Amino acid sequence: MEEPHMHFTLTLHSLMATLSIALSALSAPLAADTIVLKSAIRLPQGATVVKLADIATLDGVDARALSEVKVADASTSPFELRLDAVRDALSAAHANFAKIDLSGRVCIVRPSATVVAIAQAPKVAAEKARITAPESNKAIIDPLTVIDDSTPLGVCAQLFVARLSVRGLPLRLECSPEDLAKFAPREGQSADVLPRNSLEDEVVDVELIFRRDGRVIARDHVRIEPKLQTACGVVVMPLERGARIAPSDLRTELRWLSPKASEHTLTLHDAAGRIARNSVTAGTALLSTQVKDEVVVHKNDKVIVRREVGLIAIELDAIAAEEGAVGDRITLRSTGKSTRGARNAKPAEFIAEITGPGTAILRGPSTESARTAVALQGAQ
Repeated sequence: MEEPHMHFTLTLHSLMATLSIALSALSAPLAADTIVLKSAIRLPQGATVVKLADIATLDGVDARALSEVKVADASTSPFELRLDAVRDALSAAHANFAKIDLSGRVCIVRPSATVVAIAQAPKVAAEKARITAPESNKAIIDPLTVIDDSTPLGVCAQLFVARLSVRGLPLRLECSPEDLAKFAPREGQSADVLPRNSLEDEVVDVELIFRRDGRVIARDHVRIEPKLQTACGVVVMPLERGARIAPSDLRTELRWLSPKASEHTLTLHDAAGRIARNSVTAGTALLSTQVKDEVVVHKNDKVIVRREVGLIAIELDAIAAEEGAVGDRITLRSTGKSTRGARNAKPAEFIAEITGPGTAILRGPSTESARTAVALQGAQ
């Protein structure tokens, strides 16, 4: 009569042991130390490197043991530090990720240079952030003076700094005074700041969504023009289409340009000797899209094409099927007939890179280019 009771007791003990093991297994990951990236930080005065403790919240013995690990060099401009970069730095320091839970996405690291000025003269900093340019009726915002503010404008500044500060150029934001007023905090309401196009565009549409207790109260749109201060060549006298640019045609100036225009500016050295694609008015910051290299091979010019395969160099004559400058890859025709046997076969065409007036080189995989060169040589 006792056997069923004994069987039940053993089964219950077994079940309790199994549950205990399962609960222990489930609780193990929860006990792991945590490293959570902060959304934005300002480095302490005099910092030359960025340490893990600067950019993350550390919980647990193993996590705190890594507090002094260098994750980046300090910079004079704000920059974006992503989770992958932090993980790589910890891996190099032999962190045991089996005991550490690393989370977060990105941390905006700001230099310490402006923290004293802002702390001592907050009103002056606020005034700097809202200078109006009378000639353009634009409000000019220095993002570094508002980036610490827990306001819609401060969040907007963080977004632009994170994206554009990697270029190492001074940044400012421009908008109408009316749009600037829309950034004003609203009592009892939170705000979402959502860019609706690329932060590198000439004009960025930013949507502001105000909420109270999670419910949308209002929506607004502002138009922000990000500008980077860039050294560029500015046209002194009007340039005609097709004119060769001389160093004396330009002067160097600092201009506030859109991010995309900033990428395409030319220095005096870069522009010298190039050709204006179209007429350019005086005072214009010259961009790479407005010039082209001088054409050294014209259509129907005779071109000597060279191909080197090991110690063997093969040269053949060809005719340019189009014009091009040094470095351009253009279509050329052999001066002989195709070797495929057709009576009315056209001369063989191929692609080669122009190296100078009347010269080109056949590039590509050695075997393929050698066969092409030999075939074309045989056609002559």
